[in-house]
Amino acid sequence: MIQKAIQEHLLSVSKDVSLRLRIYHPVQQLDRPPVILLHGLLSSSDMFDAPGVPEASLARYLQQQGFAVVTFDQRGAGGSTVDNWAFGLGELTFHDLPAVIRYSLDLFEADRVTLSGHSLGGVQAYLLRAFLARYEGACHGITIHHLGDAFILASPARFTPDLPLWKALTRISHRLIGCMDHDEDGKIHREDFVTAQTTLQSPSLNFLVYILLKTRVVPWFVRHAIRWAATYPFIARIFLRLSLNNVLFHRHDFDPAIFHYIIKARILDAGSVQLLHDIKNGVQSDGVFSIAYENLRISLPDDLRLAPPFRLMTVTSSCDGLIPAGDVTAAHETVQGGRCLITEQTFGISSGHSGYLFKPALYPQVYETIYRFLIEDG
Repeated sequence: MIQKAIQEHLLSVSKDVSLRLRIYHPVQQLDRPPVILLHGLLSSSDMFDAPGVPEASLARYLQQQGFAVVTFDQRGAGGSTVDNWAFGLGELTFHDLPAVIRYSLDLFEADRVTLSGHSLGGVQAYLLRAFLARYEGACHGITIHHLGDAFILASPARFTPDLPLWKALTRISHRLIGCMDHDEDGKIHREDFVTAQTTLQSPSLNFLVYILLKTRVVPWFVRHAIRWAATYPFIARIFLRLSLNNVLFHRHDFDPAIFHYIIKARILDAGSVQLLHDIKNGVQSDGVFSIAYENLRISLPDDLRLAPPFRLMTVTSSCDGLIPAGDVTAAHETVQGGRCLITEQTFGISSGHSGYLFKPALYPQVYETIYRFLIEDG
């Protein structure tokens, strides 16, 4: 029987959480560990395979180079589901991610995986490694020995607390979380979350959404208007300029032909605002990011020092408006080396927060650099 090149699988990780996986079977077998790609906040696995734009797909590129690749929508994003929206970074990192790793190991009969992440996805890759190293045990059947090399795109190993955007997002996160449970039943329902997410993404609508929340009217028309606008590149550009996510999805990071596909791929009704609360609580004055999970505490970048040696490559830009290059390169202070690529120095090209994956002048070079890193001998 001929194996399909790309398959989808719905992985049930608990009674109330199912994750949609995309499995990219290699066109040739390189006998290399499978690569798991983790998307970031306010995103989905479409970041690695934009609908309708196969040439701007890191997943398809690696597949063609002979690598098995697994991407997945994290709980609450894309095609994944969750019944209880009261979750944060701990559940994503220490519960869901190990389940995906276990599935990938079994599917491809591998003994380890290569973890990669963009933005907050890379933070999860760091946190899981640090967790397994510090507590020297298994996390849902996964140990530190199941983690091989890692390449990280614009993911901080620490957070600069006084960065204006983080200040703004963390300042409003508590209010957003509070408004999500406006029916005060102790649970965050999907419609509650859609409303709060609209508030986050379009600050100019805050007052309108506030009034609608107070009257307990779900602003379905706002959500549908955003989705409609996203189908038209020109209108999408206008909307994007009004959104906080202009930093995440900067127009200069995209060829006009693919720009509207990325806007459509954005998660307008998912991606956890609770994660902003985790960031708010985790960022300390010295930039150390610390979270607690089941009475255990993990700190970045310090706990990465405890991990056994591994090969790490990071990609960053001095023009990234969301994640400063210094917060990305901090990982190399703890893992003693690896390859740290600043796009201006390596390629002579600056990048916004998504340009590593989509900027036409940049992403082909980033993809090739990732491939060369993966085939190098350790």
